Formats: sequence, C-alpha cells, structure tokens
Amino acid sequence: MQEKMLNTNANPIFYRINGEGRAVVLIHGFGEDGRIWDEMVNSLEKNYRCIIPDLPGSGMSEAWESKNISIADYAEAIHQIVEDEQLKDFCMIGHSMGGYITLAYADAYPQRLTGIGLFHSTALADAEEKKESRKKAIAFIQENGPLKFMQASIQSLFTSEHANLPALKQLLDQATSFSGETLIQYYAAMMQRKDLTKVLVNSNIPVLLIAGVDDQAIPFEQSLKESSLAAETHFHVLRYTAHMGMLEEPEKSNYILANYLHFCMGAS
Repeated sequence: MQEKMLNTNANPIFYRINGEGRAVVLIHGFGEDGRIWDEMVNSLEKNYRCIIPDLPGSGMSEAWESKNISIADYAEAIHQIVEDEQLKDFCMIGHSMGGYITLAYADAYPQRLTGIGLFHSTALADAEEKKESRKKAIAFIQENGPLKFMQASIQSLFTSEHANLPALKQLLDQATSFSGETLIQYYAAMMQRKDLTKVLVNSNIPVLLIAGVDDQAIPFEQSLKESSLAAETHFHVLRYTAHMGMLEEPEKSNYILANYLHFCMGAS
C-alpha cells in the first residue's frame, strides 16, 4: 500500500493506492472516509490498482475553509489525483455523495473513463423535500454538534437486521473526526448540485447501478427508474440492504463490483 498527500488548489488531499493493474478510483460518501471500501479493496487489489481518496474534511484530508464548495469542486480535486497518477481508461465508483462526485467527473472528463458506478446514489438533483430535510439536518448540527448528528443518522443507513454489525460501530467511532463545518459544507454542496441524468442518457460506457431494497436515502424505486437511462446499465439489487451495501452484504457487493470491472477493463 502507498499513502500519498497531494497539494491541490486548496488544502492537501490524502489518498492511498492498493494493488497493481488497471485503475479503479473509489469515492466515499458523506460521513465516511476511504476506509469504507476496505473490504472491497482487499478483494480487488489482486487484479486492480485501487485509488482511494479521503475527500476534503474526511479521514486524513484537511478540510476546505470556503463555504461555497460545489460537487464539481470535489470532482476537480479528484481530477488532480488522476492527473498526478497519469490515469487513463479507468473506472470510477462512488458511494452516495461519492456517486454525485463521480457523475460530476464523468460530465467534465468523459473521455478518461471506461466505466462509472453509482453505489446507492442518484443522478437526480435534490427535490425540494430533500433540500428541506438537509436544511433541518444543518440546523441540528448547529444546535447539537456534529457527533450527536452522526450518531443519530448513521443507524438509519442500515437495516434493523444489521444494527449490531461491527462495521456500524466502527463508523460511529470514526464520526468523532468530523467537524460541523465539514458536514455542513457537504450538505450545501449536495443541495446545490445539478441534475446530471444527461450523463447517463449520453453515456457510451457501461454504467453500474447498485440499489438497496430498504434504502431510505436513495429510494429503490428511484434507482429502478434510473436504471433505464443509460444505453448499457448493469443494475443490481441488494435485497437485505439499506444504504451501506459494502458493509451489509459485502460478499455480494464484492462479487458485483469485480464482475463489472472485469467487463469494463478485464483483469491484469
């Protein structure tokens, strides 16, 4: 494993590289860091060069101070890693907010990608109801602090059957590292993001879409509708999962992702 710190246009961003071969970039979601992919990386690194950044304010990456950060800004930070590592013809997979960043990257640099994956994510912009929910979350963070918010919200990302998973406890333990400013910055970026369904509609590369039947953050019905947008979609359903398939159904998630990457890029 290599650990690197890259100076971006803002503060440095941390990322690690596991394995060798053709590259796959794994983008974590809100309230996580790159360790969310550990189980998958252990499986994939035998055949692929896995590049796993910590988004600004998460994990080992310093927070960005500006309040006017967009999803596209995060995508540009990822692109600086792509350029520094001289990546071409690679896949990018994003979980939740990481999926929004993946779509923004695909919108800006479609020629660099051989595949994109949305893991419990959507190409749609926030509906007004969703924006109101995020505004309430921001108010809760401001009033009660980031830790109480994370403790209250993380449980809802798992099915009740997975309430005692060690991985859930690990997420709760890691929640202490997030500042309120960072969480609010993420929420503001998500609320302001554009509808990028055109990326799927115009895609000439295969799209991976993974949905959880019990997902409350990205409703299954919404994912089902989006599965018909791209010319070629590899749509997979996790029947016993809410929003955290890589932790709730890790073996199946690993199998799905490995097959998709083999289809897009082969194996070294």
